[in-house]
Amino acid sequence: MEQKKIHLDSYYTIGNAHNYCQDYAKTFEILDSSGLTWQISALSDGCSGAPDTDIGSRFMVYGLKSWFSLHWLQQQPDENFNFQKYARYVYEQSQCLFDGNSLTATLLMAITNDKSDKVIVHVCGDGALFIARNNGQHEFLTFDYNNLPLYPIYLKSQRLYDEYVSQHDTKNLIIARYNFSSDFKSYSQMLPESIPFASLPSAYSLTLDKSDVKSIFLFSDGISSFSQQGNQTNPAEMITKFLPIKTFQGEYLVRRSKKFLKEMTKDGCFHQDDFSVAGMIFED
Repeated sequence: MEQKKIHLDSYYTIGNAHNYCQDYAKTFEILDSSGLTWQISALSDGCSGAPDTDIGSRFMVYGLKSWFSLHWLQQQPDENFNFQKYARYVYEQSQCLFDGNSLTATLLMAITNDKSDKVIVHVCGDGALFIARNNGQHEFLTFDYNNLPLYPIYLKSQRLYDEYVSQHDTKNLIIARYNFSSDFKSYSQMLPESIPFASLPSAYSLTLDKSDVKSIFLFSDGISSFSQQGNQTNPAEMITKFLPIKTFQGEYLVRRSKKFLKEMTKDGCFHQDDFSVAGMIFED
């Protein structure tokens, strides 16, 4: 397989309704002992109702680096990512550093490596995913976990976990889907998908063929928190204003996000929740 150059970047910022930012986004390149380079884009959104989740969201993201070094390197990316094991690992690692209650945070990530022909996306918690394809058939998905993602704090005790499962298994993950035009300026909404949590692993996973993908962008649910003159804005509409990204050199998401948010503010459109994005752009 001909290797593609992968451009990684991320950005996060505080929302209007918050006193401090509880989102965090980061990208990593990890060189394993075999000389294989892994690329990871990830973000986490800390729950506003829990203490110090700005710390928890960072720990959720940074934990991936050591987790993959221990478990996945020298392998193909695995679509069967066991988020429950990862959540337990992060919770156990946190105990010597801070209160595990801070780990009330989501996790969205994309992972691949130089030799793989696949990109794997994992979503555990509310957020959104945009997939731009080389054939111009782009797709935008939003994820609503019904306030029941598997936060690591639920693994603190068997009682907490059992209470979580009793609520979780009676509800559904709702995925809204939009098809976008090749120029990103128009879209059509498809029928939403409803997946019973009882039949779903702890994280929703999607396998993409790297040769078909032009770029991948993960968003926190801050993309769904924009409003203008008191009216909620469709997150797909915000994507038409955020994309396309015209250059992918350097901190392309930092530049684009700052310009996008400045433009939205000028138009009287504000995000109440924290906003974060992490991405991969594939260059032939």
